[in-house]
Amino acid sequence: MQYNRLFQEFKQRFTGAFYTEEERLFLYATDASIYKVMPLAVAVPNSKESLRMLVKWASEHRIPLIARGTGTSLAGQVVGEAVIVDLSVYFKAIRKIDETEKTVVVEPGVIRDELNTVVAGKGLYFGPETSTSNRATIGGMFGNNSAGAGSLRYGTTRESIVSVKAFLADGSDVEFGPLTKKEYDEKLKLSSLEGDIYRYFNEILTNTQTARQIDEAYPDRSLHRRNMGYPLDELLHSCVFDEKSDKPFNIAQFLAGTEGTLAIVYELKLKLFPVAPPQKALVVIQFAGFYDIFRANLEVLSFRPYAIELMDDKILKLTEGNILQQQNRFFVKGTPKAILIVELAQEQKEAVIRQANEIIDHLKAKHLGYEYTIVDDAEKMKRVWNLRKAGLGVLSNMKGDSKPVGFIEDTAVPPKNLEAYIRDIEKMLQHHGLECVYYAHIGAGELHLRPILNLKSAGGVETMHAVAWDTARIVKKYRGSLSGEHGDGLLRSEFIPYMFGNEVYDVLKQVKAVWDKNHLFNPGKIVASPPMDKHLRNEYPNLSLSEWFDYSKTIGFYRAVERCNGSGDCRKNTESGGVMCPSFQATQDEKNTPRGRANVIREYMLKDNGRLSKASYRKVLDALSSCLACKSCKSECPSSIDITKLRAELLQDYYTRFGFNIRSFLIANIDKLNHWASLVPNLYNALIANGILTPLAKRMMGFAEEREIPKLSPYTLRRWIAKNKASLQVENPKRTICFFVDEFTNYLDVKIGESALRLLTALGYKVIFINHLPSGRAYLSKGFLKKAKRIANLNIFHFKEIIDAGIPIVGVEPSAILTLRDEYLDLAYDEYKTMAKKMAKQTKTIDEFLAEAYEQGEFSAEMFTAESQKIVLHTHCYQKVLSNPALTKQLLSIPQNYTVEEIKSGCCGMAGSFGYEKKNFKLSMQIGELSVLPTVRSQSQETIVAAPGTSCRQQIKDGTQRIALHPVEILEKALRR
Repeated sequence: MQYNRLFQEFKQRFTGAFYTEEERLFLYATDASIYKVMPLAVAVPNSKESLRMLVKWASEHRIPLIARGTGTSLAGQVVGEAVIVDLSVYFKAIRKIDETEKTVVVEPGVIRDELNTVVAGKGLYFGPETSTSNRATIGGMFGNNSAGAGSLRYGTTRESIVSVKAFLADGSDVEFGPLTKKEYDEKLKLSSLEGDIYRYFNEILTNTQTARQIDEAYPDRSLHRRNMGYPLDELLHSCVFDEKSDKPFNIAQFLAGTEGTLAIVYELKLKLFPVAPPQKALVVIQFAGFYDIFRANLEVLSFRPYAIELMDDKILKLTEGNILQQQNRFFVKGTPKAILIVELAQEQKEAVIRQANEIIDHLKAKHLGYEYTIVDDAEKMKRVWNLRKAGLGVLSNMKGDSKPVGFIEDTAVPPKNLEAYIRDIEKMLQHHGLECVYYAHIGAGELHLRPILNLKSAGGVETMHAVAWDTARIVKKYRGSLSGEHGDGLLRSEFIPYMFGNEVYDVLKQVKAVWDKNHLFNPGKIVASPPMDKHLRNEYPNLSLSEWFDYSKTIGFYRAVERCNGSGDCRKNTESGGVMCPSFQATQDEKNTPRGRANVIREYMLKDNGRLSKASYRKVLDALSSCLACKSCKSECPSSIDITKLRAELLQDYYTRFGFNIRSFLIANIDKLNHWASLVPNLYNALIANGILTPLAKRMMGFAEEREIPKLSPYTLRRWIAKNKASLQVENPKRTICFFVDEFTNYLDVKIGESALRLLTALGYKVIFINHLPSGRAYLSKGFLKKAKRIANLNIFHFKEIIDAGIPIVGVEPSAILTLRDEYLDLAYDEYKTMAKKMAKQTKTIDEFLAEAYEQGEFSAEMFTAESQKIVLHTHCYQKVLSNPALTKQLLSIPQNYTVEEIKSGCCGMAGSFGYEKKNFKLSMQIGELSVLPTVRSQSQETIVAAPGTSCRQQIKDGTQRIALHPVEILEKALRR
């Protein structure tokens, strides 16, 4: 490689991180677009000085740079054959909040939602947003000139920019901000690249003919979502060149939307708004006819809402199959062709409800819509918006290789022209034989259009290119913008000469030449771009992999991998809630995201044409080694990518071809080891407490010395059940349940099992038991799928009579019992599929079963103590992902004077054997310190700590020296005797 020597020399003196390793480059070869380009290297500057060093070095050696935030761009803006400059890791400071002038100074790596969390305490708000606002950086929003759902009130990012500090292509450090005519004239005298820039703008914008061409070529100025090319019209209509304008000349605002092609910005001063009125409501209108939405949109705009958003029936259908989104569909009635979501805000509750009803009455009078819902509960409003924001991710869930492709999705036209425009688009798509998905910012004249295409076929690519050109012609007809907020990038830059005309396009090229004559910054974007159908990520390998799980929903393993569209939900900030992704939250490293892992799997499979070599496997498994198998990506990723499942599949393939290590084998077989040890539990416990033998055992198992190996109970739960059958009998039982004796409760947490059974019988339930196998959880976590599949199917067979009788299967350890509801569905033989589905519906954690039984009136709070008690609760990852933690909180709240506070936590960091292993110990504790462990330490000794998960309780014990209890222990103790 031509740069190898240069890179190695620079790496030695660069104060940040500089990566040239193949597996690291794979992480940055894609963004959230349809493109892929392998970068030259990845640089992570850790200060302004290291960024300056990088720019000067790149300028000296003519090495291109691409500044990147969290990589959620949709047009291929941050991929290219260049050194990727990741500003999301260290450039995260919020420097100064000025309450008087309502501004804030930030670095480009600050997350938009995190900024608003900080300034909210001052009664302030940064208005522009994106659907990725919980992970999108301010720098990325600046590069794209993002707008978001609230743009009707807050405008675009450009309008919120006061000033910026940046490095130019020669390495010079500059500041751009608002200038009066006099200040502008002083800038013209500078003998520097900055001065050259001002003089060039003065030359072209004082040219009457050029100014007229710009006015005629650029989109209608009534359209505030105009994000094509370089915004010369903004400068043209400033006070310097337009006598009627009082708007300052501001190159900082000009740079918004230029995609880092002209400078690298390292600091931004932003305008803030007062926080929105406190009383909010959503009006959700559902339509039987698609085109009714356009008339309704114009009617609703007259009420000056904060936002109007659209979802069509295709997206709504796709959300049905997403675990997380199912609960967000609570307002959907019937099968609407489209839904409008209207956001309102007022100072008084009565006023916002009155406005909502006025809109509904107005639409009813116009015969627009068939279902009208007012949502004014904060939590439910959040769920509505989460459904809308999931649009991008769920689109990749469409089965097969034909997917909704986002290549004409960012077009915007004046709202009054939107219906005519969409009708033209529909005719054009029908001509090409295509269907389309519609969603997003209808109130601002921008609908995200996604035709359904197969880009793995040459015909699909050819059709995409033809449709893109046809769309450009229609957009130009209505004086719209090809990009409303997502930018030009590799996707739309090809069409800029046509949209603006050659004369104006020549001016854009000259702008680039003056600012960056050597095309140092983000080359090939906006000007001098390749065709939009180049650099597509549409390869498919000849897969050679034994699939132990069922991949019928994705048509194979590889398609399950490529469901990751790069939207970066796995990089969301911790305040957003949920679990995903614990290892990224602790390290802030892209390699520890599900997106990063999917990228590495995909690229090595392509490199090896579907059959990974041993060397490639080492890279892939290393990338997967920080995965805690918490399953949060399966639930919280809109694309439902399941890294836990993919990781297990790859591990089994590796074992089959190259063998397994002893540590993984021993951990996978922990149930068998515990069985033999349980025959002599006192001897076993003495051995693991031995000061000489224990360290040796830990080294052999690869366990961290800081971890305590759990001791076995003196007897197993099954032995206790056999001995206490008489005391577990219930006269006139309310219901019969089958108790699942999992492998953890049977050997380690027997006292919890006893409490559960005493509680169930005291509440009037008949408990029955069958001879079943362990859940197979340990085999799954270590990738021994051949063994796990056999266990799963034997258990389905053993439970056949229970399943046929419709008897609930209840267990106390979430990781084990929920395996029956999750992996068993994908492990079941074809002849057991139906039975596995029935089994999943009948399987419940004991928390779920008892909380639901209480709601159904099967027992009352009077059966429990009236004493007061405070409880803090940490729920298991699998409960958060596959169940509902609220049920555990409800369960513990049944005693009348028990108050329960759920810890706002993701994963505790233990994750079964993960946290025990020496190589993972540091990361495990980092994750625990994010929220669980500090919260537990802050509690008084009188407060009970509750945790349903066995590994969670161990993490809490190791990290805080507090003993956490299972909810059934707490409730059993609270029973009135």
